Amino acid sequence: KDEEILCTAFSEQFRAPRVSSGVKIRMKHKPRIELEFSRDNLGEGDSFEVMCKAEAYPVNLRYDWFINDIAIVDETSEVLKIENIQRENDQMEIKCRAENEVGSSEATKVLNLSLQPKMIKHPQTTLGRPEETVTLSCQAEGNPPPRYVWVKSKSNELVG
Repeated sequence: KDEEILCTAFSEQFRAPRVSSGVKIRMKHKPRIELEFSRDNLGEGDSFEVMCKAEAYPVNLRYDWFINDIAIVDETSEVLKIENIQRENDQMEIKCRAENEVGSSEATKVLNLSLQPKMIKHPQTTLGRPEETVTLSCQAEGNPPPRYVWVKSKSNELVG
């Protein structure tokens, strides 16, 4: 934080202080950073930017980027562009490290994609007699996690 310092002078005979002009003292400090996505509600196939917002003095900063702790080579600007994000990138960690001559700081943000449900386990054909209870199962993945409803395929009648 910058400070302004003043000199004041007075004597026993002249008690009214005389004040100098101010001098600014600028404190050197390592970066204070935060990550910000260029848009919310990201889904499969979207493109976006991640901004590494840094406040530091001196202001000549070097940026390094990491995805899941793996360095992205030759990416040294304050903005990381990510294109055509895929389902398997959900929950990946994006990290920025900003550094100046005083030190370095890091900030991490987790990518939380909105994903349509995708069937990963389809129900299996099951035989049963009338009035007999049968057990069926299926599994889907998505974000937010999907809910399940069983319906008859021809009539859309709710069955479970």
